[in-house]
This record gives sequence, structure tokens and C-alpha cells, in this order.
Amino acid sequence: MKKIIALSVLLLLTGCADKDGNILNPNLFGPSKTNEIAEAKSVDGKTSVDLIQSLDKQAVTAQHFSDLTPFVMSGDHIENLTISQKDKVMHLDSGKSFVRLIKLAPINDGQKLNINSYARETVFAPYAQLLNKDFSAIEGEYQSTFKSQVLRERDRYEMVINIDSTNKTAQYIAIYTHKDVLGKTKQLTDPEQAYNKENGINQPPRPWYTTINAPVGSISLNLVTQE
Repeated sequence: MKKIIALSVLLLLTGCADKDGNILNPNLFGPSKTNEIAEAKSVDGKTSVDLIQSLDKQAVTAQHFSDLTPFVMSGDHIENLTISQKDKVMHLDSGKSFVRLIKLAPINDGQKLNINSYARETVFAPYAQLLNKDFSAIEGEYQSTFKSQVLRERDRYEMVINIDSTNKTAQYIAIYTHKDVLGKTKQLTDPEQAYNKENGINQPPRPWYTTINAPVGSISLNLVTQE
């Protein structure tokens, strides 16, 4: 009987963890640090765990990219956009996600699309598809890469899409995230650790100095002509 009770307690403690032992594990960094991580707030005041769980319960509100109302780019300057719970929910191959559709400014060979999602307590990890005028996909899916802080560029997810003869017919870009990255953490640049490293002091990263992948967030997008 004692073994059964002990096993039940163990399952209770670990049942919320994902396969990589990320934030859903209540004992990941010990009680105090776990609380700091789990209570990280999103832009609308909900925790990352709340947002992920609520997304699972959200009804699908768009079946196709053509069901979305696009945001229209006005030129080659930086567009700052928010992906929020007000956006449509689509069930993509990767799972449910809030999706933002953007009508591109005219694009040409030699240009590139830069997409950045800057990290705070939470961060949106963007994926993207370029679409033709009939909303059919061009090429494959584009995935962002997490980049550590460099000079004035904060920790961020970054995506660069080079425009060439194979994709210059694109008129839209759809931006969303993947279910399997939600809740995972990324180590943020620790100024104290960086300073100590420059001075020959080896300081391990602080495990709570992280950002959490959330289903909503802010992104910037701009079209650049490469020199």
C-alpha cells in the first residue's frame, strides 16, 4: 500500500512535465525558482502555462489561410505586430496556433524579409510560410533560430527569408508557432555572467534567467534590399 501511495505522489509531481523536463515539471529548479518561472507574465497578464492550456481548449476559428484578414505592409520600414488571443486559431500539422497573415509589399530578387521576436519573460517562436495570391504555399516552412544578445540586439528569435526567383511571386506570409516548442525555455544573456567571463571568471548560467516559449507575443518584420 505504501508503495502505491509513493508511486501516486511521484506521478503527481512528474505528470505535468514534458518529455524534455521543461517548465511543467514543478521541481525543475526547486520550489522558489520554479515559482518565479511559472509566474512569468505574458503581455495580457496570463502565465505561459495558462496560455498554453487555453490554446488547447480554443476552438479552431479558421480552416484555411484565406479565412484570415491580412495586415498590409506599407513599405520597406519595420512593421511591429502582435500575435494575440484575438487572432484566428488554426489547426496546422504542428498543432493549434494563433496565426497572423501579412500582405507583403511588392518583393523582388535580391531582397530579404527579416522577422524578429524579442525575448522578455516570454517569447513567441515564429514559423512562417510564403503564400501565392491563391494562398497556396511556396516552398517549405521557414523556422526561426534563437540568437543571443549582441550589442543592441536583445535575445531573440530571428528568421531571414531571402527572396529569389523561386519565391518572388509570394504575396502573403503567414506567421504562427509550433505546439511542440510551447513551454520550452531558452537561456537569456546574463549581463553579470558575460562581464565575469570577460574578466576570466567562469560563472555558470543561472537556471532561472530564462524566457519561455509562449503562443502569443510581438514580432517585427521588415523588407530589406541587399547590397
